[in-house]
Amino acid sequence: MRCWTALLAAVALMLALSASSADAAVAPPTTICNAVDEYGGGMTLTCPTGQTISAIVFASYGLPQPSPFTVGTTPCSSMAYDPCNSRSSRSVVESFCLGQQTCTITNTNNAAQGGGGFNSYFNDPCQNVVKRLYVSALCVDPNTCAALTDCKSCVNNLNIAGCGWCAQDGTCRSAQGDCPAASYHNPSSTYTAAPISGTPEIYPAAANVTLRYNIPVVVPITVTVSTSKPLDLFILLDVSATMADDLATLKSFTQTAFSNSINKNCNGGTAPPSGSECAYVRFGTFVDKPVVPLGGPTDWNFKIASQYAASSAFSRDFSIARSAVQEPTASTNGYSVNDRPNSFLDAAVQAALCSNWDPTHRHMLLVVTDAPFHFAGDAEALSSAPHAVYKYAQQRCFTGTDAVWASTEYEYPTLGLLSAALLSEFVVPAFIVTNAASNNIYTSLVNQLGFGRADLSLASDSNNFLALFDAAYAGVANNVLARVGDTDAARFVSQISPSTATTSPATFSITLLATANTQSITSATSTLEVVFPGVGSAFLSIKLADCKVPLCDDACAALDCNVNGTTAVNCDCGKCVCLPEWTGATCSCLRANNNLPCPVVNGADCSGRGSCLCGKCECDIGYTGDACNCPVAACQDNCNGNGQCICGNCVCNDGYFGPTCNCFAGLDSSSGSCPVGSNSLECSGASHGSCDTSIINPQNNVCSGRCNCQSGWSGPTCECSTNICDGGCNELCSELPGGCGTCNCGACQCALGYDPATNCKCLLGATCPVDENGDLCGGAGQSTGCTCGVCQCTSAWTGPACNCSATPCNDNCNVNQGGGQCVCGQCVCNAGWTGETCGCPVGTTCPTDSNGVTCGGQGVCQTDSAATCGKCKCNPGYTGENCTCQNRPCPFTSNGLCNGHGSCQCGVCVCDEGFVGSKCDCNAGSKPCPASSDGVACSGNGVCLHVDSSTCGVCQCDRDPVRNLPLWNGLNCNCSTVGCPISGGIPCGRHGSCGACGVCTCDEGYTGADCSCKVEACPIINGRECNGHGTCGCFGQCVCEAGWYDQGCIFCNATILGDSCPGAICSNQTSCSNCTRLPECAWCSAGGFCTYNESAIAGCSGPILHGQACSVDSETVDVGVVTGAAVGAALGLAFLIGLIALKIVHTIADRREWEKFQRDKESMRWKGDDNPLFKSSTKEFDNPLYNASHQQ
Repeated sequence: MRCWTALLAAVALMLALSASSADAAVAPPTTICNAVDEYGGGMTLTCPTGQTISAIVFASYGLPQPSPFTVGTTPCSSMAYDPCNSRSSRSVVESFCLGQQTCTITNTNNAAQGGGGFNSYFNDPCQNVVKRLYVSALCVDPNTCAALTDCKSCVNNLNIAGCGWCAQDGTCRSAQGDCPAASYHNPSSTYTAAPISGTPEIYPAAANVTLRYNIPVVVPITVTVSTSKPLDLFILLDVSATMADDLATLKSFTQTAFSNSINKNCNGGTAPPSGSECAYVRFGTFVDKPVVPLGGPTDWNFKIASQYAASSAFSRDFSIARSAVQEPTASTNGYSVNDRPNSFLDAAVQAALCSNWDPTHRHMLLVVTDAPFHFAGDAEALSSAPHAVYKYAQQRCFTGTDAVWASTEYEYPTLGLLSAALLSEFVVPAFIVTNAASNNIYTSLVNQLGFGRADLSLASDSNNFLALFDAAYAGVANNVLARVGDTDAARFVSQISPSTATTSPATFSITLLATANTQSITSATSTLEVVFPGVGSAFLSIKLADCKVPLCDDACAALDCNVNGTTAVNCDCGKCVCLPEWTGATCSCLRANNNLPCPVVNGADCSGRGSCLCGKCECDIGYTGDACNCPVAACQDNCNGNGQCICGNCVCNDGYFGPTCNCFAGLDSSSGSCPVGSNSLECSGASHGSCDTSIINPQNNVCSGRCNCQSGWSGPTCECSTNICDGGCNELCSELPGGCGTCNCGACQCALGYDPATNCKCLLGATCPVDENGDLCGGAGQSTGCTCGVCQCTSAWTGPACNCSATPCNDNCNVNQGGGQCVCGQCVCNAGWTGETCGCPVGTTCPTDSNGVTCGGQGVCQTDSAATCGKCKCNPGYTGENCTCQNRPCPFTSNGLCNGHGSCQCGVCVCDEGFVGSKCDCNAGSKPCPASSDGVACSGNGVCLHVDSSTCGVCQCDRDPVRNLPLWNGLNCNCSTVGCPISGGIPCGRHGSCGACGVCTCDEGYTGADCSCKVEACPIINGRECNGHGTCGCFGQCVCEAGWYDQGCIFCNATILGDSCPGAICSNQTSCSNCTRLPECAWCSAGGFCTYNESAIAGCSGPILHGQACSVDSETVDVGVVTGAAVGAALGLAFLIGLIALKIVHTIADRREWEKFQRDKESMRWKGDDNPLFKSSTKEFDNPLYNASHQQ
């Protein structure tokens, strides 16, 4: 609060420092105050010696606040108006006190004297209440004002208040004095309610304010909020992991319970019937920025629930509302994994700015959370990215992909930005919080904002949610608070009373004051917005008091400041502002000629009563004459109009004489009587004049015989009427020679048969007809009267008696179609036609709705004219052929209505081909969805959406149909969300780490999807890895091509490859000689077989013969051996057949076992947050939101 004492002390200090513009001996202004109750004595205000009351700073008869205060002389304190206040307080006190050194306002309200004092002056503002009178006034030394030489510095001085400007003589005064009221300009700070429509609960919704420096004005604004005001409710849910149980409880509420609970609050305590609901709802969710460690990559700052497009309105369909509650799934990257605070500030700003709030509804933001919030600076301070730089948050709505981009580009908002966003949309926040420590933080937030509700604790089972909403609504709806909008004009607000929330209806006193600290104000208008959160705004247009007023214009118009063509620069409120080389009151004296002498009287130029300028006297006020030697005094009888008053004496015109020029020199005074008129009566009779015999005659000092005529008569004998024959006496009448009459001394003399009362224009006895009501010529309004027997009809009537409307019938009564006839301005319809213009056939019907109700029950069927016949006239708010279309505006973009690519139908954009979205702002053809590197839209893992600007060319990735969890993410759905493969019960095993998109990043020396494959060298056979017939697998094991086998892929299976198997001919050779003669074959002496020579090295344990002579032992085969070989061969063949059968059985069993192993392995894959072996890292830091460090 400001104190008037402090204000005036500052004023006094500035005056003391401005010695160049005022004499040092002039005392600074003084503020005096007094207070008295209704039944006390009168009030007296007394200025210090040498000062007079120049302005009334504050005056209130009623209950000025703060209350109570001690009556009697009081220290000047900052006061505010109460609704009990007489609007005439200031003007009454000004009439008693302005210009006085001391003044007293008498009071006879005490019981002994019967009352009547103060109440008779001010009118009783509130009966049966003991009232008080409080006055604060400003005293100024008259010399302080006199030192100011122009209107602007006089009436709008930064340091001095209360001086007034006299436009008549161009002087600044501390009081009006002898300056005529019409020339005295002493404005005060005032306001007037502006005649504009606004929020009906606020009066005035607008006002025009004029401020004068150092004089405050109090603008009272009354806010009355209906208990049944419709409600726009935005429910903002924290969907981080720790809120899962609370969300589940919200899902459990039935649609009816949810709807009835919310609607009863805005309907005065009872649930309204179906179809008359007053609550409209939207849902949004938030977690945190999708940036580690603030949040996880799947988190989000803010989302409007998918049931509501970003541009749609609130809905009172709670079936949609309830499905929106079910939509959010608790984030796996929230509280449990990363830091605890959330992105509430971001979400709240976006909810306020991105919602289509109805301006006629109450606006409420309900936040449900269990954690504190991040604030400005956290994003950059806590970011894990090196040198992360975030832009300052903006008061701007981000939707769609812009919202994702903005969440990583911009810092968290400041509390000031949150306050500005909420106030800009008249939104009141309320917080339902599950955590006690967090609840304290949100309570502190509400205290900082100055509005809202936060002391609402959600129970552990969340079943008290609806009861908490009732409490939140009561705390918001039943209280009204005033806040100043963030505009330049806010600097003029000195005080708002009450400063805290109060119960509706409430009157707020907005005290406005311009001081030296606000001197940047100009004459241009500044607009101050006073916001009442949840209700609306009042707008105060503020301008500086100046000298551009009618009295200044009139004074300048009467003053010729341009005597010499271009001598004056301009006229400043009755004072000429001269060019440097000119001077004088009218800038008529060239300074070079200012040495010419003026008349000297009593030894002084201009009698000492004026200024000598260029040889002419410019007289002081009250004096006139060439030498300013004549007092301005009125002459007796103003010289009877027969002369001029000079220096208080009459100088008579020719033919008149006497002290007051009342004697006519042409009279013969010898008879001692007055002349007679044509009727032989002196002065034409007593009714015409009287004889005055007291007039002085210049010959004998007696003037006798002058007629003093009565009013209406003139001439020496008073026989001629002073009236003139208005319009003549029909002298040009052609019916009689010489005309029908002549004018003689103001009266018509008519020819025989003509009426003098009509200036000889009408025959005697001429009368006009009456209408059906007996009114002559239709009566007043239909005629101007009767003239010469003819009714003088006004333009709207016709006929002999002016009783027939002259207005043509609309559509000419559809006469071309046989509809009817126009009779006296009204249509008379023929059979079969109806309507005001007979343009509608009888029996015509209007369109119906789907239920057969004419005009949908929201309009009337028109039959007035052919243009409207059979067409519905819809009630306000509805349109369409059958009035079934609610008349809501379609959205605009920078390209115009419906983005310039659609038409507005029933408040909904119908888009041109190729465009979609509620605003037709998505061009499906020009914005394809992101594709994979091979050109497949959404990488084949999702659906390409074209819905609106926020979902235009956006991939909707596939989800798990059972768990409804995303299987893919990323702009082009190229990133799997299934998770990294498990090895040894650990994602990516013990030799890798799980990276983005569910892909393992293996340690050096390991590879494979789960990093379980150790990279080791494989055998080099014949100079090639794996004999050139396989690839090197895990742990140095060769993976052979089909048909090759054994470690190193050294053997070829001819059964599989046939003749294409290298060295197939070798296996058919049974002797060394036959084997070694073939260049591709080699004989294994130890084994006694022929083989492909590339395989021999690895397949033979004894000597290898290749291109060498065979030994006898190698060639000799005895009978026993052959016989044994034959028998062995037979037995071996049987054994081989059995072995093959056994191998087939084992192969089938092994394959079944492998498939079972793979299934078991797949079922062992866990999500990171479900794996009991997984534990996230922790991070410690200090957050000023908390009293102590918390583990994040």
